[in-house]
Amino acid sequence: MNKTFLKKLAIASYKNGELDQKTAFKIADRLSKKDLKQYIRIIKASEKAKNIYLTTALGDKNTEKQLKYIFKDKNIIVNQDSSMMLGSRIEINDDIFEMNLKNTLENIIENIDQNND
Repeated sequence: MNKTFLKKLAIASYKNGELDQKTAFKIADRLSKKDLKQYIRIIKASEKAKNIYLTTALGDKNTEKQLKYIFKDKNIIVNQDSSMMLGSRIEINDDIFEMNLKNTLENIIENIDQNND
């Protein structure tokens, strides 16, 4: 089976923007092992594209609201990580944006060291 057809099957697995488990299982039962692996990869990529992950040290409601305003069609999943010092990490598909005090201080120290050499 070619990749284009598997993508069409993956799209057919969704109803009202949500993965329909019943349909997905029916499709999965009829695929070969190789095609099933590809089908699962396509579904995972599709699910990942629907979500934005926000990680903060504190529950940053302002950043969450801004992301919801900018990305109206995506789900915002918020995680708290106390090891992040006063910052945020935003994951959109394969792009990661990390802004925190620790990285800022490390960058300042690195720049000072480079300028002193």
